[in-house]
Amino acid sequence: MKVIAFDRTPDSPLDMPVGADIMPDSAIIKDAKPFFLPPLSDNWDYYICPAFRVSRLGKNIGPRFAPRYIDAVTAAVITRPVDAIDRWSGLSAGLLNIYEGAVIIGDWQPLDILTPDTSITIDTPDTTTFKIGSAYDEACALLAATAAIGTIKIGDILIPSRRLFARNLPLGTLLTATAASTPLLTLKIR
Repeated sequence: MKVIAFDRTPDSPLDMPVGADIMPDSAIIKDAKPFFLPPLSDNWDYYICPAFRVSRLGKNIGPRFAPRYIDAVTAAVITRPVDAIDRWSGLSAGLLNIYEGAVIIGDWQPLDILTPDTSITIDTPDTTTFKIGSAYDEACALLAATAAIGTIKIGDILIPSRRLFARNLPLGTLLTATAASTPLLTLKIR
């Protein structure tokens, strides 16, 4: 299993090539476990993302067949060590995607919670809400483009876009994410 997180905002075009981070399953925190800040950076950015689970093995998937390969949705948080990224500027920074907590995944929900008006609400000291209605269509398009390059496996996680929602959250911050009144993610920063 791997996480494929595309480096785009929800309103940017889907033109290929588009940058993506590939994260191993060892970088994932799930089941509401806390995120312990690694010592590799003093400054952290937090991105909220819709995440989609791949349910079938595939390669060279046509765009019209891509919806058959996604079976669930949740919210994810991508953490980014700003200082470390600056130090690695101009270099291949793949090692910055392997620390535990590079991506934090919520509880999987059926796709029927998605409508054109679905939003993810992040409750922190500053509540943030953003629409994810088109995220499923973006995930399907990016899944087809990705499967033209390599194999997609059962359990892979596709993150079609990310949006910065916080910088340097203090230790002890409790973060919750909901969509359509459905709890998706709970995270405590330690």
